[in-house]
Amino acid sequence: MSEFNFDRDVSFAHLEGAGWNMGMHSHSNPFDCHMLYVRDYRTDHVELFTVSRSDFDRIRLDVGAGELSPLVVELVARRQQGTLSDEEERSFLPAMVGYIKATSTFRQWRGLASAQERLHAVLCIYPENGCMLRPFILRESGTVASADNVVRLTDQVRATDLQRHPEWHR
Repeated sequence: MSEFNFDRDVSFAHLEGAGWNMGMHSHSNPFDCHMLYVRDYRTDHVELFTVSRSDFDRIRLDVGAGELSPLVVELVARRQQGTLSDEEERSFLPAMVGYIKATSTFRQWRGLASAQERLHAVLCIYPENGCMLRPFILRESGTVASADNVVRLTDQVRATDLQRHPEWHR
């Protein structure tokens, strides 16, 4: 029988209650974290990542979003396939955070958000046009957005993008 760990068990229950299968998730509890959601349209995979606010604030990459985008797309694919090396596994979340911080989407959110507001960043990976990474921010009042809500909202964003930016989908 495993030992009861209040933080871990409450965190798992909270996240799984929102529809996320956390499995062996070992990051800090969601109440002290920013949320990163990935919707990969190449595989229809949806995943949640939590990053502690202190780790998020500490990560500084002097690389632009355009340079990080192909790296993040590749790391997501390799993670889904289970082929990340140990070094790639360690650089996975810093690459995602670095990409998010380098986007104008994040800068706009930072200008509007309160200092204590939790970030809910969504990264959509569109398969067309050599795989494009499309970020947006949810204004979520809860600790975590439900998996169903993330799927619904990413589908809405994709439908809008298909109309407004057909060149992204060729």
